[in-house]
Amino acid sequence: MAKSKTSKTKIQSVSEPKDAPKIRSEVISIFDKFSVWQGFGLLWGCVLLISVILFKDYLFHKKYFLFLDLGADSINIIYTNLMHYADYIKSEGMPAWSFKAGMGQNINPFWLDPIATGVLFLFGKENMAGSLVLVVVIEIFLAATFFYAFLQSLHLHKFASTIGALSYAFCGYLIVCSTWDLNKYPTEVYQAAFLLFALEQWIGKSKWYFFPLSIALIAIHQPFYLYLYGVLILIYTLVRHFEDASKPVSQLLIQLLGLVGFGILGLALAGFILPSNIYQIIESPRVAGGVSYFDTLSAASPFDMSDGVQTASAFLRFFSNDLLGTGSDYRGWQNYMEAPVLYAGILTLVAAPQAFALATRRQVIIDGAIAFACFLILTFPYFRYAFWLFSGDYYRTAGFFIVIFLLFLAYRGISQIVQKSEINLVVLVATLVVLLFVLYAPYEIPKENINSRLRTLVSFFVVLQAGILYLLSRSSLKNMAQIGALVLVIAEILFLDNPALNRRNAASVSEYKDKSSLFEDATNEAVARLKKSDTSFYRIDKDYASSPAIFAGLNDAKLQDYYGTSCYSSFNQVNYVRFLLGMGLVKKGDEFSTRWVNGLGGNTLLESVNAVKYVLIKNPTMDLRPQGFTPVDTVGEVKVLRNNNALPLAFTYNQYADEKTFEQLSPFARQKVLLHACVLSQEKGKELGLSLYQQADTTSTLNGVEYNDAIVARKANPFTMTQFSDNHIEGNIKLQTPQLLYWSIPFDIGWKALVDGKEQKIEKVSFGFMGIPLSAGNHQISLQYEAPYVSMGTKVALVAWLLYIAGVVFFFIKQRKSMRNLA
Repeated sequence: MAKSKTSKTKIQSVSEPKDAPKIRSEVISIFDKFSVWQGFGLLWGCVLLISVILFKDYLFHKKYFLFLDLGADSINIIYTNLMHYADYIKSEGMPAWSFKAGMGQNINPFWLDPIATGVLFLFGKENMAGSLVLVVVIEIFLAATFFYAFLQSLHLHKFASTIGALSYAFCGYLIVCSTWDLNKYPTEVYQAAFLLFALEQWIGKSKWYFFPLSIALIAIHQPFYLYLYGVLILIYTLVRHFEDASKPVSQLLIQLLGLVGFGILGLALAGFILPSNIYQIIESPRVAGGVSYFDTLSAASPFDMSDGVQTASAFLRFFSNDLLGTGSDYRGWQNYMEAPVLYAGILTLVAAPQAFALATRRQVIIDGAIAFACFLILTFPYFRYAFWLFSGDYYRTAGFFIVIFLLFLAYRGISQIVQKSEINLVVLVATLVVLLFVLYAPYEIPKENINSRLRTLVSFFVVLQAGILYLLSRSSLKNMAQIGALVLVIAEILFLDNPALNRRNAASVSEYKDKSSLFEDATNEAVARLKKSDTSFYRIDKDYASSPAIFAGLNDAKLQDYYGTSCYSSFNQVNYVRFLLGMGLVKKGDEFSTRWVNGLGGNTLLESVNAVKYVLIKNPTMDLRPQGFTPVDTVGEVKVLRNNNALPLAFTYNQYADEKTFEQLSPFARQKVLLHACVLSQEKGKELGLSLYQQADTTSTLNGVEYNDAIVARKANPFTMTQFSDNHIEGNIKLQTPQLLYWSIPFDIGWKALVDGKEQKIEKVSFGFMGIPLSAGNHQISLQYEAPYVSMGTKVALVAWLLYIAGVVFFFIKQRKSMRNLA
């Protein structure tokens, strides 16, 4: 065995003379004997084996893939939304406005997920809970398939491509975060793999037709990710160009221009939902509502380093998802989901440095620059904030990009080791020492927070993977080492991914199989009785949550078939939140409260003004009778009370309160004002012909006579509703004097009003609700909702798909002609 000047060990015959021609009897790798489809078949067989073992409790209906612990969003958002979409599509058609989302919201944005929606339609609402695991398994298969195809398009060895694809598909980012939001993170992982494959097809083979599809999928999934993955596209294209000194700059420019053009086509392909998605983001409280983290995060110093706990969490989660605990028992930085999820296989960590040792000088410089950028993101939070455009203190995709980079390095390195029977022993030994040191370093974190048994197991895998990497360089042991490495990688995945899936508090099938949903309780019966006895429009508030998860769900109305006021979403209706801000129920700048909206519960006057006619309570000591409530029913431990002062969905005002003066009042005094007047600027109030309301009483008490008189006045001009659905309302009203017809519906540009058959402008009143100015007389009123930009976007998408199909046909016709000419 002779060492080269670069300390690379090359395995050769001991008896081979130093200057003799190098003739080697190479052992053909068993993977080299596989055809293209046999390679995919082996990969799919491994994915199937791992998936059946890891997900057996979910696949064989012992548990639902719904988590009651820190992964509560899987129940409180994903499950409730999918079930709601199923009901909505059946009754209303394409998702548009829903009164079961808060006090009303456009639910068209983000409703479509190609995999989850497909599973929903295939298995139906009744089987949704049990079929959610299929969404994750399908996305794992897609992630493995596309990443394998990507590595193969880089001409890596089939062995390296196989274990690289397995490491990618079962990485911590997919496995851990699938238990949190299976519509977001597993989707992101398979779409990122498809994007990389599409990029390489364009860069390496000039096949453009995959790239628009990859961009369309990202646009459908999350428009903000177009920026994040735009960064990845740019970096990857530059890296692939500059690692080869022979490529002219003109080629790079052509490739970049092509990506821009095909990317625009991809955006157009997603036009049927992309504009709707973008509009909701722009019009969300986190953007238009002025409650983002931008000012706070952008003011941080670029030189501030991560604290000891955050550093320990990041380094240790390269080795395993669970060294610092699992689920709600996690004891590191932030929580189990938000902490960096960087695990992508121990072999990945062991092999990545070999890519530097075996690379050209140019590749070392380029990869070193990227590695330094990854170091900055992990060590200096400011750079991570900047990556996210100062929108949040997240790792998420930033950490995932680090994982992709490590996988790219590791399996390029392994491919070279296998193909050239070459390895740098010095780097391998140094890597082993460094990894063990990082694993056992004295972090600023209590020792008891680290799972010592799991750390021992991880260190065992580190040593084994280092050994197997060395054996892969031995030509005579090539096949045995490759089979051993594949078995070891599968075993490692089964051991280290298992806690995240199977040592968690998931919903039991036996407990919920006979229920209509996981939220079924006395609420369902109480609501059913109310619907039978009262057919008018009304809202319901509860003093309890029906979600079985550790965190109270605020989306109960979506599953329990009533109209409520609470909601939990990343992008709640901005004008509803503006109303809550104006009423002092949400503090200015409190981004958290714009996502977790508790609604109007406990604020009797606001409930009365906004059609909350019934309240369901479990608190036995709560007596709401002095506030105008009457007990009407009891279902189990739930008491049903009617608000005798509840106003209908629409009623009239003839006065307005000046917005600036109103904001100086106490929260309770503001509520009292709404009994008499809507809130407008002086200019708008005068324009609409309303008289200015002068409030003399600013105390924190309510006079019963004033309350009753105000309610009677608001009901004096009743709006008679003749037709109601989520997207269409009709009725009539008779007025003696000009009035403003107030609707307790959050303002949205999708609503259009017809008054006596003529379109009437809808005004935004009281910070965020709808108002229609009316003259004296009899009026027929019609409200119609159409999700903004959907019609326009759909037309663009249809044209784009025709162009795309024509382009693909033309490409293949031209390619076939070229092949004939060559023949």
